[in-house]
Amino acid sequence: MVLASIIIAITAITLTQVPSPPQAATSTKAREVQELREGLALQQQQRDAEAIAIFREVLRQRPDFAEAHSALGYSLGRQNDFAGAVSEFETAIGLQPTLQEAHFRLGVMYWLSGEFVRAITPLRAAVKLRPGHLESHFYLGRCLQQTGNLREAITELRRAATLGPKLAEVQSALGGALAAAEDFEGAEASLRRAISLRPDLIEARNQLGLALIEQRRADAAVTELEAARRLAPTDRATLHNLGLALMQKADYNAAIASYESLLRLAPDDAEAWYNLGLAFKYKDDFAAAIRAFEKCIALQPRLQEAHYSLGITLLQQGVIDKAIDAFRGAIIAKPDFAEAFYLLGTALQQKGETGEAVASFRKAIAIAPLSPQYHNTLGNALRQQGDLAAARAEFAEAARLNKLKTDAQAALFATNLGIQRLNEGRISEAIERLTEALRLDPDNATARRYLELATRRTNRSGKSGKTGR
Repeated sequence: MVLASIIIAITAITLTQVPSPPQAATSTKAREVQELREGLALQQQQRDAEAIAIFREVLRQRPDFAEAHSALGYSLGRQNDFAGAVSEFETAIGLQPTLQEAHFRLGVMYWLSGEFVRAITPLRAAVKLRPGHLESHFYLGRCLQQTGNLREAITELRRAATLGPKLAEVQSALGGALAAAEDFEGAEASLRRAISLRPDLIEARNQLGLALIEQRRADAAVTELEAARRLAPTDRATLHNLGLALMQKADYNAAIASYESLLRLAPDDAEAWYNLGLAFKYKDDFAAAIRAFEKCIALQPRLQEAHYSLGITLLQQGVIDKAIDAFRGAIIAKPDFAEAFYLLGTALQQKGETGEAVASFRKAIAIAPLSPQYHNTLGNALRQQGDLAAARAEFAEAARLNKLKTDAQAALFATNLGIQRLNEGRISEAIERLTEALRLDPDNATARRYLELATRRTNRSGKSGKTGR
């Protein structure tokens, strides 16, 4: 979609604010102000070519007219002249640093072009100059989210939602940010508000569907995404997300149908081919899964998951040589892919190439040294080679790591039980459980923190008892 169409298409959150002409003007400037008003009227009618001509004439007569530069920049943006628009907004800001609309428009122009980092500075200025401007908070929040600053993004989007509680697009954006921060309960509340305000807002339904998938609530996700599909049967994101929800629900036939519908619309969608392959694999249709994975790889050769899943499927079918090639493809795409090295070793061992298998297992261990499974499998390969001393060392390391893993799991259980007992006021039992957790896992910071809290409560209780006597 071209820039002008994007700007015009944005609903509720728009660039339609226009500069207010100066409240007072000398008689020598009255004509330029009147011409600016005429240009703004044309701009509001989306007659930008005519408006641009008027703004340029105003600026020829009065080059230091900041509002006219800002207005010209806005119309140039709608005409897809990004560089010209940015130049005019920057000129306006240089002439009048307190002109909030110019900062805001410059930030949105960068947002629309995908330059999120550059957008943040002018949008921060816009918020500072006009704290109650909903759109500035909205776009600042979106840009912060795109750059990974979720905490501040949520703060800005909450402010926008407070300023515009009836705007579905704001609630949807806030819900998306909360979901990205893994606050799925808060995300669901915001997204449901967005849908109640605008039932046809496909983006909100998709975001809600994904949040529900993350919570393993497949039935609810399917309900939302089916509603989205009824509203927009050819929306690619909806078909993709619906396929994910249906796979989580283990309705593989329906998931396949969703991805096949998507691929009829977008036959070069590598991700859809990959997920279609997974659905076929889960359905035990291995031949169809292999074809889908191979199609995905042809479209996107660097997608390591496709090589890896293809390798597993081929290995399960006993097609060892092709499985070896697939795992090597996964490693080329992701050189630190420990599991691909491990399964490559497994395939090589099945082929009888024990020396190469040992080398591959060692590479897997170098990447993920805490995997007992890797050490144990390497031990078996070394024993097969006749290197019994090295094999015993690997078996011993696997046993040690298994014990650590078991202790860590027991420590987690003891920690959770200790916290529960502390919340119930059963402090002596809490101390006992948390102490046990630290015995099993001395590095368990959570257990240590709550044990200190429980101990302080015991001390306070003791002091209180002495005072009472």
